[in-house]
Amino acid sequence: MNNAIRPGIDTLRELRDGQVLDEFSMHLHDAVSAVQALGKPAEVSITIKVKPFSKTRVMNPALAFEAEVTSKLPKPDREGDIFFVDDNGNPTRNQTRQSDLTGLKIAGDDDIQARSA
Repeated sequence: MNNAIRPGIDTLRELRDGQVLDEFSMHLHDAVSAVQALGKPAEVSITIKVKPFSKTRVMNPALAFEAEVTSKLPKPDREGDIFFVDDNGNPTRNQTRQSDLTGLKIAGDDDIQARSA
């Protein structure tokens, strides 16, 4: 590395008086916890925009630095519901092409009917 180039971490330490690195630490901690809990990957990013401070070009122009820390944490898997498609293309919980078996009851039906009576 060129000795004349200042280490980037020094600039990060100065962004918003150290708040950017504090935010990064919190996002990283949350990401590690989520990965351990869910076994899925996470992502933490620091985006730094460097813009001219003014539109006038002077000999030694000032620059504006904007930093943002973001993270994408894994989400727990959600159980889905199973639906069938009826003859009209509508989702339904019942398999319309399967005929009912007479004499069979769904477990708990008597309990539900007794409570509602």
